[in-house]
Amino acid sequence: MNNKSTFFINIFIIFSLVLCSACKTNCPYCIGEKHKALEIRWGKLIKTSSLEYGYVLDSYGNVSDFTSDSNLNIINKQKIAVFKDSSYCRLLVQAYKVIMQTQVLNEPGDTCSFFELKDPSTDYFKRGIWNKYNTVNSLGFRTLCDSLNAAVEISVAH
Repeated sequence: MNNKSTFFINIFIIFSLVLCSACKTNCPYCIGEKHKALEIRWGKLIKTSSLEYGYVLDSYGNVSDFTSDSNLNIINKQKIAVFKDSSYCRLLVQAYKVIMQTQVLNEPGDTCSFFELKDPSTDYFKRGIWNKYNTVNSLGFRTLCDSLNAAVEISVAH
């Protein structure tokens, strides 16, 4: 393993330990009390209509589908599922790995996919946007969104 890989693994472990403090509410075990406002959103951007639609996952494991305008104001939001703690934590770890591997992703187009993770308590915000073309940079985010969509389908089915 080279020094760069070791560095990223160490950063990931430290970040994971920070998140693993116990939550005094109904948060999954990998979310600390400080990170209760953490939110993951993913879906599609349609340039011509200035709309975003997709899913939002909060720190309690609640999944909602949503539509928002170009200013990211939620127009419509409806809870559709709840992730099990183990699924939520696995996907959160996967998200941080992808973010660490691809620091910046901005491949705009008329219709794009997006992924974002925000944690207001730490002023953390990462957003990746990619178009329909399969590029090396978008691979991690595409895989992550596929995993999130599969988890939604499983949760809705139960």
